[in-house]
Amino acid sequence: MLSMLLCSGAKAADISVNPSTIDLSFSFNQPKSTAYYEDYSTFTITNINPDPNVTVSGSIGSVSTDTVTITPDTSSFSLAYGESTTITLHTVVSPETAEGLETFTLDVGGESLTVSIDVIYFAEITVSDTQIDFGTVHRYDNPSRLVTISEVLGYKDVTVTISQTGGNEWVTVSPDAFVIPAGSSRDVTFELSPGTPDHNDYSWTFSISTDVAGSASIKIDAYILMPPKLGELYDKSLTISFDKKRGTVATYERTIDLMVRNEGDETMNFEARVIELPAGINIKIDNPSGSVAGKSTKKVKIRVIAFYDAPEGEQTAVIRVDAGSAGKKETDIDIEIRWPVGFVLSHSSIDFGSLEFKEGVYENRSYMISLTEIYNYKSVRRIAFSKSGAHADWLTALKEDGFEDIPPGESRNITITIQPGLEAVPGPYTWDGKITSLNAGEKPLKIAAKIIPINISMTKSEFEDLRGSELVAKFSQADTALQNAIYILNRVEKEDPGPSSDDWKKLIVLIRSTGTLITTLDKALGSLEGGFFDEAVRESVGAWVTSDTIVSHSEIWDEEIRSYALNIRDAATDLLDEVLHYEVGVITSTADDMSASIREAAESGDITHLEEGEDANHAARAYRNAELIYTLLGNEADRRDARRNYELMVSLHDDLVSDAGNLRFTAERLVEDAKEEDFTAIGNRRILLNPYNYDTAHEKYSTAISHLEDASKRYRIAGEMLLLEDTDKERNDLEREWLYLFMLFLIISNAYAFLILYAALRIIKGTVHYLYDIRSERDLGGFLLR
Repeated sequence: MLSMLLCSGAKAADISVNPSTIDLSFSFNQPKSTAYYEDYSTFTITNINPDPNVTVSGSIGSVSTDTVTITPDTSSFSLAYGESTTITLHTVVSPETAEGLETFTLDVGGESLTVSIDVIYFAEITVSDTQIDFGTVHRYDNPSRLVTISEVLGYKDVTVTISQTGGNEWVTVSPDAFVIPAGSSRDVTFELSPGTPDHNDYSWTFSISTDVAGSASIKIDAYILMPPKLGELYDKSLTISFDKKRGTVATYERTIDLMVRNEGDETMNFEARVIELPAGINIKIDNPSGSVAGKSTKKVKIRVIAFYDAPEGEQTAVIRVDAGSAGKKETDIDIEIRWPVGFVLSHSSIDFGSLEFKEGVYENRSYMISLTEIYNYKSVRRIAFSKSGAHADWLTALKEDGFEDIPPGESRNITITIQPGLEAVPGPYTWDGKITSLNAGEKPLKIAAKIIPINISMTKSEFEDLRGSELVAKFSQADTALQNAIYILNRVEKEDPGPSSDDWKKLIVLIRSTGTLITTLDKALGSLEGGFFDEAVRESVGAWVTSDTIVSHSEIWDEEIRSYALNIRDAATDLLDEVLHYEVGVITSTADDMSASIREAAESGDITHLEEGEDANHAARAYRNAELIYTLLGNEADRRDARRNYELMVSLHDDLVSDAGNLRFTAERLVEDAKEEDFTAIGNRRILLNPYNYDTAHEKYSTAISHLEDASKRYRIAGEMLLLEDTDKERNDLEREWLYLFMLFLIISNAYAFLILYAALRIIKGTVHYLYDIRSERDLGGFLLR
């Protein structure tokens, strides 16, 4: 019912209502049973009467129906000239109000105020369980869960569609499409029907979509028990090392565990058996059959038995595990048989005892050791002897018949020999030896020996012999050095206990170096007098080194011996200086003479006066030897002169060789030109056929031969004997070639003459016949005319 309040004293033209229309909208989104919808809105009333003395007043109406009430905050108003007032409307809409637009009119002091109310229904669903967990499910079970979907606002019906968005097809929903009346609910059943699972944890998702109430989702989980499943079998490896002599034990046994795993959840029965057995090996399975609970592993004990004669190396056994429907798999057991190998020595140490210096060397001794392979399976390979310690190079090993390996169970002998070197000094020596092998380790071998001083009587006899040499006869310092060396030998021969170990080390080198110096310089003198300058200088350089050795070993602690040693040092130094000066004088003089002869031959081209060994090469080497000796003497000025002469001879040598090479090249070109220009090619040969080319061909060959003769002379002066022989051979070959070509040319020329003579005879004969025929015809014509 609509009731109105009238404004007394007011007319419609006296007031204005703003706004004149109010639009309200109500969203019904609260549960209907508890919903309460209201709104507050305002409008303004203004006195618009132009008379300032007029006060306008009036009443304000309201609305009240079964579902809607509209109530102003005041039921009347009174406004002076130009005044305004704001009125608040309180609108309450019942949840029972129909959906849609409804309009109401209020009278405001004679003016109309329109209120439009738009009611919009909403719907909302709830799902009783959005997370379903079936828990542990046997693969033959069919569990189900009931889910209630409710429309909770109560205003309008909802159309629902359920669809699967994730997971396999094992979960079904019923029903999957339906309508829920407003404020009602509907039960939905989710049922799991497992297939054959290959893992345990499964999940599914379902989407709930509606036409007016939005959407929701349901996640479903289940732990589905798997059927028994044979897990992976991992290959095994096993090494069996034999460690007893062959035949002393019958078998070697080792045990390994094979892990049989059930990856399913139900009990798995299995049976294991060997399907492939290596040679010489037996395999026994202690528990070949059994069962394994779900998600468990069982050890299967496998005993591998290798017979003593099983072959060495890797072999593979194959074991099959048959678990029926749970699977069947095979695994390899790689078995490596290792045969033992080892050896023992007949002696673990060697003592050579005392070793004396005799006949220029220390006496040598040998000791035989037997090596025996002890397991009788395989050979000890690559037996070798090694040693360490001071002067370990004195020790050598000789293997019987040069063996490398020791066959199984057999023995071989090694002879260890000691041969002390000349540097040996008195005293005890020890070495750490080893007998090593490639495959059986090594055995230590302790070695000991004692070195006794040099053979004094023999050394003195050798020095006495040297005193009769040509060197001693020419240079007195050589005899002085030898005499002092003999004095030292006599002294140490009588002295007891003798020089210290350190003095012995120096004395042995000093005494031997003295003999070496005298011997070397005597050889140098002999080579010099024989004209073998290279050998003489080589020996002199060796003597110079030996002299340094004498100087460095002449400081002896024993005072009496020290004086003799210093005498040897001084005599050796003076002797070397005198011999080197004598030697360089002979070499330089000879080189100067050779140089003069060589230059004369190079200028004149006459080599007839050159003696054997007189050439630029020998002269250069002589100057080079002189330079080396001047270097040893420290004579820098003479060394530079020798160097300059050496370089001059080398330059002359190079020029001669270069000129000779050019001459040979020119000769070769002349011959090639003759063959190309003057000869005629017939097959693979070139022959002089044209007589007019004879002179030019002869001239080129003669010039080439002359060039080769000149080249030979230059090679002779230069001292290049191999090139000289090669050039002479080339010249001789060229002369024989020209002689052959010339003889062939004479034969061809005679053929030419024969052909010309034959042609001339044929011409003459033809002419005679022709004249005879003419005469005969003339006679016949005369006869006929008569």
